[in-house]
Amino acid sequence: MSLSSLLRRSLPGVLGVLLLAPAESLAQEGFLFSEPRVTLSVRAGHHMASAESDLYDELFELLTLDRGDFAGFTLMGDLGLRLTSRLDIVGSIGWISSEARSESRTHVGADDAPILQTTTLRRMPLSATLKYYPLDRGRSISSHAWIPARFTPYVGVGVGTTQYELQQEGEFVNYATCDEQNACDISLLILESEGWGRTLHVAGGADYWLTSRLGVTADVRYQWGSAEPRASYDGFDSIDLGGLQGTVGLSVRF
Repeated sequence: MSLSSLLRRSLPGVLGVLLLAPAESLAQEGFLFSEPRVTLSVRAGHHMASAESDLYDELFELLTLDRGDFAGFTLMGDLGLRLTSRLDIVGSIGWISSEARSESRTHVGADDAPILQTTTLRRMPLSATLKYYPLDRGRSISSHAWIPARFTPYVGVGVGTTQYELQQEGEFVNYATCDEQNACDISLLILESEGWGRTLHVAGGADYWLTSRLGVTADVRYQWGSAEPRASYDGFDSIDLGGLQGTVGLSVRF
């Protein structure tokens, strides 16, 4: 079964669980009958790629691209399981996308027209994070009641893997054909590479609980990682998958 098919089949059930929260939490807003064990979150924000590898260096040298062109929108989904009163293990899946237009820095085409390209980079990070909450997330007032704290900051560390797809489409200077006057052939090409790379990240953030079940989550994390370039980019040392990311979203706990 494909991922998209699985999501379509499971989404109605997930929405049903979110909407049909236990009756006691709706009737007794402000406290729960037991400490929650599961948290679901959806966050959106901005990713700034570090873009430090030799592949990026060549793109910056030959084309009118810079690191900011690989920044983009990111969407993240989390499933957190409570291990102890202060520790959670969180599985995450994300989507990061950027697209930038550029032109050759070294040459122009016929009639001094710019030589144009479009560069698209998509990344799908999968990760596991151990989150530590330094402050109490709530307190028990009896064996049948738990009062949640409103503000719960956290720090975390985790590992994962990121799938990437890099594509450049447009006109490119064929430097192997340049003559003594530096006149070169111009080729219309689609350059592509995709693969997976291992990652490590640190994170920090906070949850602010609007009700006993629903809250707002803000998360900042930095990721390190790289992958082997393939296909059109074979021969480069690596493609950097690292960067700084900030997201805000909603969390629901059960």
